[in-house]
Amino acid sequence: MSRRRGKERYWMGTYVNIIYWNVRGLNCLVKRGDVKWVLRRFACDVAILQESKMEEVGRDVVVSLLDRRRV
Repeated sequence: MSRRRGKERYWMGTYVNIIYWNVRGLNCLVKRGDVKWVLRRFACDVAILQESKMEEVGRDVVVSLLDRRRV
C-alpha cells in the first residue's frame, strides 16, 4: 500500500480510489454540491464521508450525492 495525497491505493489487480472526508456541513445544500463535485472530479470507487453534527443522515442526503450515471 502506498499513500499519496489522501488517496490509498491497494493492489488487487486494479487500483481502488478511496476518498475519506470529514465533511462538516453535509446538511447544507451548497456543501452537498461541493461534495458531489469532488466525488465526480476524483472518480472515486469508495467514498467514506463523516458528518458528526447530524444525528441521522437520511436517504435524501445520500441520493443527492450519488452520480446518476454510475448507479
